[in-house]
Amino acid sequence: MKDERKLSILESALPLFAIHGKDISIDMICQKAKCSHGLAYHYFKNVDQIYNELLSSETYKSLYSSLDIFDLTKDVFSQIVETVKKLLNIIKEPRIAVSFAKIIISDESKNSFYSHFVKLVGQGQKEGVVTGGNPADIVSTFIFTLKGLYLTLLNEKHPNIKVPSIDNILQIFIR
Repeated sequence: MKDERKLSILESALPLFAIHGKDISIDMICQKAKCSHGLAYHYFKNVDQIYNELLSSETYKSLYSSLDIFDLTKDVFSQIVETVKKLLNIIKEPRIAVSFAKIIISDESKNSFYSHFVKLVGQGQKEGVVTGGNPADIVSTFIFTLKGLYLTLLNEKHPNIKVPSIDNILQIFIR
């Protein structure tokens, strides 16, 4: 029973982090989890601990590692195509995967997926297989598209969205 309550708090917090980033309160989590502040504080000392526990979950780690974009056995454009496909296919997954994916693509810190993807696009430009321009702007265009799709899925009870074709999304990158 204790593990179920803790899990309920984590499951309730996940979409909140995905939608609002780290700018959420324990009150928001408790309201979503339908639990008291005391219960939440029984399991977690603060919101950061909840966030860190979510990011240390096997589900998060597995999804993050599946987005490994520096596979030296593949050419740069193939890696971009594979990454775009993976991130678009997450839309068909349960909301938990969409929530984690939204968190992953929103992180713009030094060693994040975003920063690695910018480097990959920059490498593609050097090789002449990716369009010119600022690599960060190119990746941001792609990320903003994904964020819109992911947020629609997370905010609506019965979302009816049309997922753009892979070919249309790849036009962002094609030279």
